[in-house]
Amino acid sequence: MWQPARGHRRRPGAALLEALVAIAVIGVVGISAVWNAGELSNAVSAGADREERLRQASQLLTAVSLWSRDDLERRVGTRAQGWMRLHIDRVEPGLFLVSLSDSTTGQRLLQSALHRPGRP
Repeated sequence: MWQPARGHRRRPGAALLEALVAIAVIGVVGISAVWNAGELSNAVSAGADREERLRQASQLLTAVSLWSRDDLERRVGTRAQGWMRLHIDRVEPGLFLVSLSDSTTGQRLLQSALHRPGRP
């Protein structure tokens, strides 16, 4: 049987105290791992939501890019398009700046310049 070195006395309950400290450390590490997993899940969900919003904005900008010069002229200004805000600005005759932004945050999502030459 193991005996402590001379001059060292084993204190009653020392092993129990060490076990409780080890359990506490493992508990803290476990809670931290669960919290990190939850944060990762939230980040993935937010990323998927942003990706879907950009996809929808891209589809709208693609549709707007097919509009004629007359269509763009009629729609110069800002208007709501669902959850987005569409802004069309005539920079010069035949040149339009089109931007889409989130109507709640105001964050610009996409922007493009469209050239529609004048009639001969």
